Amino acid sequence: MTFFPKILKKCFQSQLRFSPLARFSSQAEARLRVKDVVHDESHVGQRVSLLGWVKSVRKQKELVFVDVNDGSCLKNLQIVSGVGAAAESCTLGSSVRVSGTLRKSSHPQQKVELFLEKCEIFGNCDSFEYPFKTKTRHSDDYVRQFLHLRARTNTGACVLRVRNAVSMLVHQYFQEKDFLFVHTPLLTTNDCEGAGETFTVAPSSQATLEQLKSDDGTRGAPKHYFKQPAHLTVSGQLHLECVVSGMSRAYNFGPVFRAEKSISRHHLAEFYMVEAELIDTNSLDDVIRLVDDLVRSVISAAMDRCSEDLAFLHKQASPSHDGVVRGLLQRPSVRLSYQEACDVLQKHPHPVKYGDDLKKDHEKFLVQHCGGAAVFVTDFPVHLKPFYMRTNEGGRTAAAVDLLFPLVGELVGGSLREERLQVLQERLTAAGLVDSLQWYLQLRKFGTLPHGGFGLGFDRLIQFVTGMATIRDTIPFPRYVYSCSL
Repeated sequence: MTFFPKILKKCFQSQLRFSPLARFSSQAEARLRVKDVVHDESHVGQRVSLLGWVKSVRKQKELVFVDVNDGSCLKNLQIVSGVGAAAESCTLGSSVRVSGTLRKSSHPQQKVELFLEKCEIFGNCDSFEYPFKTKTRHSDDYVRQFLHLRARTNTGACVLRVRNAVSMLVHQYFQEKDFLFVHTPLLTTNDCEGAGETFTVAPSSQATLEQLKSDDGTRGAPKHYFKQPAHLTVSGQLHLECVVSGMSRAYNFGPVFRAEKSISRHHLAEFYMVEAELIDTNSLDDVIRLVDDLVRSVISAAMDRCSEDLAFLHKQASPSHDGVVRGLLQRPSVRLSYQEACDVLQKHPHPVKYGDDLKKDHEKFLVQHCGGAAVFVTDFPVHLKPFYMRTNEGGRTAAAVDLLFPLVGELVGGSLREERLQVLQERLTAAGLVDSLQWYLQLRKFGTLPHGGFGLGFDRLIQFVTGMATIRDTIPFPRYVYSCSL
């Protein structure tokens, strides 16, 4: 009975693991990723093996040079082979495993290169049919026709790595601030914004409904699978308010859906939002401070963590975009009331009068007017904002805030939430939502607290950080009106 504990103790002491791969641990050949070797010379002289895709093939009289990349970083690993070796059969886009010895490179733009000993071609690729060509800068519109292959392009791969890094930084920020991460539902009966621009969800087959009993138990199929119309969510905010009514602070991070009939480069039908709610917000300043700290912390860390990818993307987008991002981080944020914003916008070619909603051109104009700084616009007229935003004293304006950024316009929308039961009931009645949102009123009836929150457009954040011209290229598989490829 003591045999297995002794074996386990011995394994832990020797740092062995029970794994089907354990018997290969003594092999001299290390299996690494490209990023492990191109930025680090510590593996020079070692025999290594890598998997990846061929990015280019250059043949000389006595040598063949093959660039291989596995998506782990922007730089390729150069493979050096003699003529007549298997590497000579490699074509652009083919998948290979290369094995050999790493050596220092004499080329100033690369630290190491792999002298090939063995090359296995796993997947051949016809370079004439392959849609991407070496040393050719394909347009974003062209690449978007091949979403299934976009990760093979330098731009597509860089955006994916940046998006991954920024996602993790957002989670890290909220976890360090002791926010609870919540999976809010994608299916809902609520329309948080009250705009009606939702996607309705229903079974694909009428037969499914016919198998269900009708609402009152009589014969006949019900009209709705959930007994009432259900939609893809436009926001998880109302659900987050349920959570913070008992957990104090919470956030979500997931897709939302808007059925907007817009073909502009600024809109998606499916996009990602970061939403946060917290109690003990004494004023709108508490929300503004949290938003400002979040975006500055995340962007600054991303600039350091993704420096290679962002340098490439900024060069592709505009040589000046790196300065736009760094300039925003260096400048203090500017705060304007909606009234002050309207005053500034009298200089715009299309002036805004009090009570008008701000369009994207207006938002960018305000940012430019403030020298490229982040701009917080506050205290909007009540009728421009949803029912849940707290009405300021006097009843004319809402304790709401929009954060405006260069390139993307509105990045964040937030507010204090209306915690006064009677005021909220009047707003819901005016919006025709009082019956469907009785549960929301109960949050105020049963132990409410002052609270506030915000929603951040994650894809717009990625667009600002990367400098991509259109938001469709910030997300792996963009969905927008007339387009839902793959």
